[in-house]
Amino acid sequence: MSDLQRLAETLQDAVARISALESSGTGLGHSSFDRGAITQYKPGSAGGLPTARFGQQDDGTYGAATLGGPTPPSPTNFTVTGGVERAVVNWSGDWIGGPLPVPSAPLDFSRVEIHAWTTPDFSGIDIITLRLPNYESPRGGEISIVGLTPDTDYWFRLTARTQAGKFATSPEVVGPVRATKLTVENIDLSEIGGNTIHRGPSEPIGDHKIGDLWLQTPDNIAHRWEGDPGSWVESADQRVATALDEAFAANETANQAGVDALAALGAAQSAQTTATSAADSAAAANTLANQAKTAADSKITVYR
Repeated sequence: MSDLQRLAETLQDAVARISALESSGTGLGHSSFDRGAITQYKPGSAGGLPTARFGQQDDGTYGAATLGGPTPPSPTNFTVTGGVERAVVNWSGDWIGGPLPVPSAPLDFSRVEIHAWTTPDFSGIDIITLRLPNYESPRGGEISIVGLTPDTDYWFRLTARTQAGKFATSPEVVGPVRATKLTVENIDLSEIGGNTIHRGPSEPIGDHKIGDLWLQTPDNIAHRWEGDPGSWVESADQRVATALDEAFAANETANQAGVDALAALGAAQSAQTTATSAADSAAAANTLANQAKTAADSKITVYR
């Protein structure tokens, strides 16, 4: 076989191998790598913008990391209600914008942040927003916000963030909302654990939930709502009644203590005002006495 024939066969074999490789798609259907990583780049990006990395990451961990991507849709349709020492955010899980015909959470969803601030344009916003809870699910829900300054107006917005750090803010800002200060007047033990506790001689009327309790006076007989109309069932363990009665008594004691404390504070403030007024009067009298002494001294003539 001549050298020319060998070269022809070699070229033919190379062409066959290349054809087989091209027909197998990516060629990685049965491939693996033991170390390092495969980085995906955004097509057409100047300088090659990385969008994902598979394998060993820069911090030594292994997995798939999202490095880039589009701006996510914006969360929308949420409400905020003020309460005692807190505000409650309810988000429907709705989205607006994005590339899909029906807006939904991005596949690289990370969280939805709740931002609150004392101006509707969020000017001068500080680190307090980073201490608020986040929605870890793209389906929304209810979150209670505590730590707000009582009797201060706040405005709220939601911000979606992807794993790559891209973010989009809700088109609406909700506010003003304020958390009221905890006082004696708004302490309420009538609802515990989501169930309502009633107290009185007659069956409570209105809507009830399973587990609601009724302490029937004056004999203090405990009943529990079982779900059907007229189904106030007498509790088999009347120790519940004793506990409820003690709870109401403790609540009344706490309320009275609070009232007494407020009255004592008022009396102290009044006494302080009276003392201040007396001190002012004494100072004024002393000034007048000094003025009188000065005038008298000016009338004395010394003879020798």
